[in-house]
Order: sequence, then structure tokens, then C-alpha cells
Amino acid sequence: MEEFKKLLDKPESTIIDFKQTQYKFDSDKKTADFIKDIISFTNTIRSESAYIILGVRANEDGSKELLGISEHIDDSIFQEKIKDKVSPKPTFLYYTVIFENKSFGVFEIPIHRYAEPIAPVVKLKGLEVGKIYFRRGSSNSEAIGREIILINNWLTNLPDHYSVTNKNNRISTLLLDITSKRKPLSECLADTLGFANDIFNNELQSFCKDELTGHQEKSKNKSARSKMKYRIKDVLVTPYEFEINPYYRGSPTQFYNDLKKNEHVHDVKMFIPDSITKIEDMINGFDRKGNNSLATYSMSGSQFFPKGMGKDKTVTVFIDRQVYDNIYSSVRQKLINLIMAIE
Repeated sequence: MEEFKKLLDKPESTIIDFKQTQYKFDSDKKTADFIKDIISFTNTIRSESAYIILGVRANEDGSKELLGISEHIDDSIFQEKIKDKVSPKPTFLYYTVIFENKSFGVFEIPIHRYAEPIAPVVKLKGLEVGKIYFRRGSSNSEAIGREIILINNWLTNLPDHYSVTNKNNRISTLLLDITSKRKPLSECLADTLGFANDIFNNELQSFCKDELTGHQEKSKNKSARSKMKYRIKDVLVTPYEFEINPYYRGSPTQFYNDLKKNEHVHDVKMFIPDSITKIEDMINGFDRKGNNSLATYSMSGSQFFPKGMGKDKTVTVFIDRQVYDNIYSSVRQKLINLIMAIE
């Protein structure tokens, strides 16, 4: 929050712009305005990330009014609006910030090495094909003559850590770590999160953060749970206590199958919110005790019996090894898919 406050204290310039409202895309002109803003900052010679902050009125005397905005658009939609209309495709990220009980939209445009300045490839009102736009002071402008040469030299001579080659090398290393299983998946997720932060990939960032911290909040949200079907698994639930006969010689798998036959045991769907590190701990525990071990939990019956018998009781939940193995494999595959989708 301190970083956002520092941005608000800055005047409009080659690295920051304030806008009162959310972008609109109901005309070619408004779409062109958005595209010109993004590529102008991208093409501007600078030493730090640039920002466009929505929900702020910048007055001529330098003061600012914090208006906030009520409408937010997903980052993926902004990416879609620009990707086929310019070349090369610019790297940027859109996110929201809550400050003084108001919501603001933030575009962050990092420094990135491109083979050439970014220019429109389609004509829209206010955008000409092949023209190079950049920030001249606090406004967008068309680059001419030597300005184009300077922008091109700056973009193409940025250090390797800003390059596409370096990005591709990091992708290859991440995929090798994940597919070879030479690192625990939790470490791969942490490494990928760092990479996602560097390239401003919002979808990959969110996925890695959620899997590393767990989905406890989403477990209460039916809509959020439905989007993560790979974490909804069959478990056994009973509102009654079961005492295992100390002379029982069957395996945990046999015990699990015997439980299914009991009329007081219910086969239900359960959303498993555990973080990937906890799932790894469970799997390692199974390995120490034997592959057929069972996990047993006590929890409120209201999650499973909202209207029926057992809703007010503490119930026992039995989860077998396969549930955790399936989730672990699904998270690994989803991580691979997200990395492979990076352009």
C-alpha cells in the first residue's frame, strides 16, 4: 500500500498517467485510446516500470482527487484487446488496489526488451499502421526521425534479463524441473511464481499463489469451487464414531472398502482446500506408513448434511491415498499447461 501511495504522490510524466474512469471498448476510437496509452509507455525510454492509474482526477494545480472506480475488467480482456492490433505484443499487467476504502485500477508496464518498437498493425481512429508512439512529457506523441532511432536502440540493447531469449530459457528450465519431478512440486510452484511476477502474468501468479497457500476461502464459495473440479473428490463421511478392532488385519484399502458397505457411511463429494505443501506432507506420510494408508479428519457435519441427520454433529471423514495423488498430478498438469500457454 505504501508503494501505491508513492505513485499517487507523483506528477503525470513519462512513467505515470492518471485517468478518472475505466477504459471503454464500445467504439474503435476508445479501443485505439487504450492501445495508444499502452504502447506509448512501452516505447518510452525509462529506467523503471510505468503506470496508468484509473480512478484519479489530476488537477492542473498538481492536486489529485481520489474518485475510485466501480467497474473492473479482467486482465485477460485487456490483453485480448491489444494482442492482434500491434506488433510486437507488449507486456503489461492490470490489477486492482483498495486504498482509503476506494477501488482503483492499475496498469503496470515493465521495461522489456523487444526486437523493435511496438507499432499498430491495424488502422483505427487515432492509430496509424507502422507509426511509433511514445510519451513526450505527460502526453502521448508520435515519434519522428532521431526519436525513433533512440527508442529502437534502447529497446534492442536492454540487458539479457529483459530479453525474450532469457524468458524462453527460464520456461525450459521450469518445464524440465516439473516434468522430470526432480524437485517437489511446491518448489516448482515457488520458482514459477517468481517467473510469473517477472513477466507480469496475472493468471500464472494467481494459480501459483493459490496452490502454495491453499484454497480455504474458496472452499466457502460454491462458484469458486466449481471452477476447480480437480479438487473435488469422493470421500467417506459418517456422523458416527467407528472404533477399529485392534485385531483387524485387513489393509487400509480393505478397511476403506468395508466402510463403504456400512449403511451409516456416506460416499460424498468434498472440496479439498489444502495447500500443495500440506498435500506433499500427506503423501510423504503415506509413503512412510505404507501406500494404502488412510487420512482421517473430524469436522462439522453441516458441510455434508445441511438438512439431514448429522448436520449438527462432528463427523468423521475418511480420505484415501489416491485422492491426494490425483490432486497432486492435476496441479502439476495445470502448471505445465499454464507455462506452455505463455507467448
